[in-house]
Formats: sequence, C-alpha cells, structure tokens
Amino acid sequence: MRSARTRVRAPGWERVAVEAAAFIAVVAVVAVVTIGLTPTRAAAEFKIPPLSSPVVDTAGMLTPSSKTRLESALHALKRQGGTQLAVLTVPTLDGLTIEQASIRVTDQWQLGSEEEDNGVLLMIARDERRFRIEVGQGLEGALPDAYAKRIIDEVMRPLFRAGDIDAGVTMGVFEIARLTNPEINMRAHLEGGLRQPPRNRPRARNSPFANSMLPLPGIPISLF
Repeated sequence: MRSARTRVRAPGWERVAVEAAAFIAVVAVVAVVTIGLTPTRAAAEFKIPPLSSPVVDTAGMLTPSSKTRLESALHALKRQGGTQLAVLTVPTLDGLTIEQASIRVTDQWQLGSEEEDNGVLLMIARDERRFRIEVGQGLEGALPDAYAKRIIDEVMRPLFRAGDIDAGVTMGVFEIARLTNPEINMRAHLEGGLRQPPRNRPRARNSPFANSMLPLPGIPISLF
C-alpha cells in the first residue's frame, strides 16, 4: 500500500514541478521581452521634428526675438561657407539619453556636407536639463569633446542657471561658431544677444576658456 501511494503521488509532484518550471520560464521570457522593448518604446515616443529652420524650438524655450536673431545668424554662417549649425530644443527625451537622442536627430537631419561631415547640432532637453553638442567628424579637430563640454559647463549652463535662457543659447552658438569658423564674424549677427556668463569661481589661467573662451593660437580672444 505504501508503494502504491507513492506511485499515485509521484505524477502529481512531477506535474507541479513541471508547471512551476513553465511558470518561471514564462516570467523570464516576459521580463526579457519587456526589457528588450523599453528602448524601442522610448525611441518610438521620441519624435524628431523636421529641420524647418536652423533653430527648431519645440520646447518653446526662446523668445521670438532671440529665435529670429539666431536663425538670421545661422543662415548667414552657412551662406558665407561656414558650418551648418542647428539648434534643437525638446520638451523631453522620452526615456532616451541625450546622446541617443542627438545621434537620432543628426542621422535624420544630415547636417553638413556629405563629403566634409561638417555639421553641428546644439541640443537642449528642457525637462531633463541636459545639453549636447553633436559634432560631425570633419569638425572634431576644431571642436573636440573637451571644448564642447566647456562651452556647456562654463558658458551655457551658468546663464541657464541665472535664468537667461536666450543668452545661454546665443552664447553657445557664438562660441561654437568661433571655433568652427573663426574667420567669420558672428558678433555682428548676434549683437544684442551676447552676455557675459556668471562666474562663481576663478578659472585656471591655462584654461582655454579663461577669457570667456579660447586664447588659442590663431583664434582671437572673445571680449565676453
């Protein structure tokens, strides 16, 4: 009788074990699928606006006068043979990193010429408070990552923190253009929008931004 009961119970325990293993497998598959779909869902939600102007302010961060001034300056920069520099503000990144979003934008917008790859994107995510300067390979010598980071940290971010968004974006554009096209006078096109960034701490004497930006050989020093 004991062995008979054992034979009766055994299939039940095996069935429970099989069902438990199947349940765990289903949970694992759902978890993997969910994790795998997260970036795709974020990418689907992040909408890239058309490049309708050199300044695409979808987050509504700029005043009309500043937006008009920047558009005019960037048109003039490109017309004079300079960099195709575009500004994009977005309300949110929808779960993407600023790096992922900026690459998607530049892939779609195709800034700069195909031969020279000399486009630059200045992107600002309002809700995440993130900045990004995406530089085409043809300009990485003129505007390396270290200088792009300093433009954000030492020029733009202090003005944003002071509440002067217009000046923060304008000065970012001004300093980018000074590096990529030092032969073109952008000051005349951006007059009225340039501001001295607040300085909470002294900068190192050897900083390339010690005098508002870059005392580099062959590049005139900005007065701002």
